[in-house]
Amino acid sequence: MNKAEITQAQLAAWSESYRACPQRKLAALALGKTDLNEVAFVPEGAWKMRQKFSVEIETLEVTSQQASGRCWLFAATNVLREHIARELKLEKFELSQSFLAFWDKFERCNYLLQAVIDTAGLPADDRVVAHLLTTGVHDGGQWDMLVNLIKKYGLVPKDAMPETHHSSATGPMNWLLNMQLRRNAMLLRQAVAEGRDAAAMK
Repeated sequence: MNKAEITQAQLAAWSESYRACPQRKLAALALGKTDLNEVAFVPEGAWKMRQKFSVEIETLEVTSQQASGRCWLFAATNVLREHIARELKLEKFELSQSFLAFWDKFERCNYLLQAVIDTAGLPADDRVVAHLLTTGVHDGGQWDMLVNLIKKYGLVPKDAMPETHHSSATGPMNWLLNMQLRRNAMLLRQAVAEGRDAAAMK
């Protein structure tokens, strides 16, 4: 017998131990209707962990990425806006994260569709093709991507392109974009199979 195998005897012993513990029963009851983080929250512990600083650096108001994965864009624009606000002596200022996010999505869609054309000769179940279509486009990014976006499209103040419902809650928009991209990927792969020229594909 494999020593790592879980045995029926072990399962029976664990079940008996679980049933015999009233604290575990109470925890299971609480977790049935409440988020784990809420149940596990200890107010005294949170109070002890409060951060205290002897020197506070003055910064502009806090910004929020809401229900989106644009933390990389918010982190970078928050650093940049501090320099801009200081230079122009502005008390309030914010750069548009939705502007950068729009062009980021635009570039990702173009990249994905071009990758579909480039891999159109591979079988539909090829691992590269599967990875491209499974991953699709999403919110996450990093520094070099931000640099490229700013070099190509620049920056604008938030007043020029404010937040919208879908820039702040990107889940449904990403789902719709990826559904359409996969549909277009199928059409592009068909076009390649039919021998359409590159200009038609573009």
